[in-house]
Amino acid sequence: MSKHVNICHINARSLMVYDKETHSFSKFEEIVSRLVLDMKYDIICISETWLGGSIPDGDITISNYTQYRKDRNRHGGGVMIYVSDSLPSVRKPELEKQDIENIWIEVSINGKKVLLSTYYRPPIHGQRAAGVDYFINSFQTSVTEAIMRNPDCLLIFGDFNDRCVIWNDQHPTSELRSQLVDITNVLNLFQLVSEPTRYTDNSAHLLDLIFTDSPGIIDQVEVLPPLADLDHCIVSCRLEFSHQTGNVYNRQVWDYGHADYIGLNEDLATNLNVVLDQDIDTCVNLFYTVVNDAAARFIPNKIAKIRPKDKPYITHACCVADRIRDRCHKRFQRTRNPLHYEIFKKKRRFA
Repeated sequence: MSKHVNICHINARSLMVYDKETHSFSKFEEIVSRLVLDMKYDIICISETWLGGSIPDGDITISNYTQYRKDRNRHGGGVMIYVSDSLPSVRKPELEKQDIENIWIEVSINGKKVLLSTYYRPPIHGQRAAGVDYFINSFQTSVTEAIMRNPDCLLIFGDFNDRCVIWNDQHPTSELRSQLVDITNVLNLFQLVSEPTRYTDNSAHLLDLIFTDSPGIIDQVEVLPPLADLDHCIVSCRLEFSHQTGNVYNRQVWDYGHADYIGLNEDLATNLNVVLDQDIDTCVNLFYTVVNDAAARFIPNKIAKIRPKDKPYITHACCVADRIRDRCHKRFQRTRNPLHYEIFKKKRRFA
């Protein structure tokens, strides 16, 4: 079946943290459960992976996804992208610049070429002007080279640590000041996230960004509640190119454990005798209908949507708990920054 391509970014702040209580890497498992099995993102971009050579690819494999990673070390940094195997993809290392934490890949979607990147720019308070200039120049060079390849869509996700509340202000508290805004305007890029993505007790900043050169084919840009113990929200969007994915289908399921077999037998004894008194052609035509109708009356049943990739532990209770968490997060946003929240609601309502 055909569906849109859903993409997200998350700042993981160490993807492989060992939980001594559960004896597992619970953060990685929650990311897989939430983003892959529940929300079913086709492309997952991750910054601050905190991965190093001691973590092999096999330890962070997600079934039916291709992984691309660029590590710093086990103490910080690092970026990564997971792409669904239903989307042909290839890494483009020639677009990646030395000493800049980013990954570039090319994704093919129904014959359309999408160049996608994930960035992480670490915060360095009081960073020297030369360091800022190096990042801005490297970003401009990579994006310019990507644009020259004439993709059908260019998408850049990441945590840029450009501390601001509103994207189009002067960024007075950012190490980059207005340089990132200025260079993206020069490159004709649009920044799509319009609300803070990291909350603390004393602040709310827009750090996790989505840039594109094709805003007309990007919709459903959302800032979703954080996972695990993270303080960065998930940012996501939907790309309107469609692609082929695994079939989702409806199936009638039966609860045989709670069936009324006495009533079923009595019903079939009566109605099948009537059917069997007919000629052979009529018997054949009516037999399935009589049996199926009787089963539907005496065996509890329902029509269920079957998703082949769903796991049995993603139950209705899990989905309800996720919705409760999302509502709590929205209430928190409203009380933490009421003016910005009201502006955001109006934009969503009239968009």
